[in-house]
Amino acid sequence: MALVHTVEVSAGATVLATLLGVAMALLVARSDLPLRRWFAGAWVAPLIIPAYVTGLAWLDAYTRAGLTDQVAHLSAGWIIGPVGVALLLGLQGAPLAYLLILAALSSGRIGELEDAARISGRPPASVLWEITLPLVKTAIMGSMLLVFVSSASDFGIPAILAIPASYSTVTTLIYSDLSFAGGTHAIASASSLSAVLGLLAIVLLFTSNRVSRTASGASRSSGHGGSARPLIAFGRFRSLVMTGWLVILVFTTVLPLIALYVTSVSPAFRLELVPTHWVASAYVEALSGANIAALGRSALIAAAAAAIVATGGALVALWNCRPSRLATLVSTLLALPFALPGSVVAIAILLAWERWLYGSLFIILIAYVARFAVIGVRTSAVTVGSISDDLVHAARASGATARRASRDVIWPVLVPGIGTAFAIVFLLGIHELTMSSLLYGPSTQTFAVSVLASEEAGQTALTASLAMVVTLITGIVSGIALFARSSRKIVAAEAGIEVPPWQT
Repeated sequence: MALVHTVEVSAGATVLATLLGVAMALLVARSDLPLRRWFAGAWVAPLIIPAYVTGLAWLDAYTRAGLTDQVAHLSAGWIIGPVGVALLLGLQGAPLAYLLILAALSSGRIGELEDAARISGRPPASVLWEITLPLVKTAIMGSMLLVFVSSASDFGIPAILAIPASYSTVTTLIYSDLSFAGGTHAIASASSLSAVLGLLAIVLLFTSNRVSRTASGASRSSGHGGSARPLIAFGRFRSLVMTGWLVILVFTTVLPLIALYVTSVSPAFRLELVPTHWVASAYVEALSGANIAALGRSALIAAAAAAIVATGGALVALWNCRPSRLATLVSTLLALPFALPGSVVAIAILLAWERWLYGSLFIILIAYVARFAVIGVRTSAVTVGSISDDLVHAARASGATARRASRDVIWPVLVPGIGTAFAIVFLLGIHELTMSSLLYGPSTQTFAVSVLASEEAGQTALTASLAMVVTLITGIVSGIALFARSSRKIVAAEAGIEVPPWQT
């Protein structure tokens, strides 16, 4: 039954995420909507906010005794259950679909065909329906498979919204087997469920790769990234459309975060809307004792994993710059743990290292490095591609040793990729929950696990304050990474995104 539930909510999330992703990508790449760049940044906020924080924020905003209930006597109890899980997973997956489809829309070939159709007299709506969308259908299908896999493997949102409704998914069942049942039977059951989830992910991702390869040429940029004129011209309705999307953004992201903050500063178990009645006791507890120790452990593990992945990824990327069968095999093996659900990776690490490392920080560190290793390789691969052999040869010809040429020519080019990889892995590690919840021991609880533990204990204010702290940390790290020009270039190059002419 848990597998059926997982398929149900993942399918619903996939449909919603795809619809939103297509709409967002078209508005950014093919419309005259004002503030497109601002909306483009705001729309990827769900990727920055941890999934379990999103679930907690929606509970505080829209359920009984939540913010909307206190202000307007409106509540949505259905959020706790399958509908709420599918909705939030869809909102979480929409940025993934948006980024993939936006990259496809940046293809110069698509822009040229759109221009040719416009010149021949075809109306914009016809061009959009008969040319643009058919040419990006491969990206749409790929994003659907990616969202389905990520939704099926997510633990944070089902843990917050499905467990209270007794609606089990594969990830929550694995967690309950290992956390509450215990014993050899529990490990065997969790391993079986992980194998099913991993097999499903491998099949879908293999299908996605096959689909992507059939139209890889259409996604390569070769010129400008779109038509010279926007296909979707709202005219005098631009302000109305922009207002509509702003309302959606407010209700999906801003209002839940406000509700989460108000909950964190409200005394006892009631939501206090008067600022003069707010207290900071929950934040004092969140940043002291066992919680601050958990935060320190999370930061330490995330930083260590980020350093290993960033530097190791640069070395592997340098080695892979001369393609070979061995290099291809290594790249595939490094990508596999990231493609698999986190619970599957955690179970594999647990079975391999339980006898020696269970209950230590090292087993969590190994899981982080294994899962995020491909990020270091892919980000450094972008910068490695910009290294000219002529510069290395010129350095050697001028008398520099191989070590000196590497230090003066190669590594300065790799630094931006290493820094970007470090920021991304640290960001993912600091709020990682799925693997940590299965691998932590009595003295190795991470900060994300502390959030989940306080939520299960019914400590609403403490849970909200812990969630706000981790959201603030991820927001700061993301802001530093996004405002760094080198990071933006690397991310754009990796996604294959080219800004259309009318957006400059």
